Formats: sequence, structure tokens, C-alpha cells
Amino acid sequence: MSESARSRAAGILTIGKIRMLEEAGLAVVEKEFAEVRPAVQWFAVQMEKKLRENDHKKHWSECSVDYLYDRMDQEVVELDRALLEVERTGNGKEEVIFEAADVANFAMMIADNMREDQSKDRRD
Repeated sequence: MSESARSRAAGILTIGKIRMLEEAGLAVVEKEFAEVRPAVQWFAVQMEKKLRENDHKKHWSECSVDYLYDRMDQEVVELDRALLEVERTGNGKEEVIFEAADVANFAMMIADNMREDQSKDRRD
């Protein structure tokens, strides 16, 4: 196995790693998705970086879906501008990544709020 393949494999959350996390009471992923694609793992880190920059703001569970959707729309506009800059000048790829993470974060927030609502519906 090449060094690059070993490096990618080391980052994958395997069933063995899931078991260790479960034993420690830390497993938070479904077993069928234990092997997350490297690109998904990388992008999740980008999303988390953006979320941490905004930890001082109120939690998304306190926001309406309408508000989160409007913010996601605003972030799509920012992503579009960043993509146009890359197309025009070849510069700004890092900004595209940041803006894509913003869009994804607002989509995640909407999904998370729906998941929580669905969970509450089942308990009622």
C-alpha cells in the first residue's frame, strides 16, 4: 500500500474504531456509514471550522427554518460571487471552499432542526 493510500486509510472511521468509540460511550455515527469517504471527512472539517468561528452566536436550534433558509440563500449568493472570481482571475479557491462550507452548514442546520422536530413528534 502506498504512503498516500495508508494516509487516506488512517483517516477513515472503520468498524474497529467505531467499536472503540462505542466502548468509550462516544460513537455518534451509524455503523453502516462507518467508512466515510475522505472527501466527506475533509469537507466536514471545513464545515466545523466555519461553525466554530460562529460559536459566539445563538445555536441554530433557536432559529426558524425560514431564517436558516434565507441565510443559506445569502450564502449561495456569496458562493456564486466567489466562483465568479475564480473563473475571472483564477484566484480565490480558498474562499469558494469557505462559502461552500457556509452553504452546507445552513443546509445541515435545517436538517438538524427537522430531525429534532421529528424526534419530538415521535415522543408526543
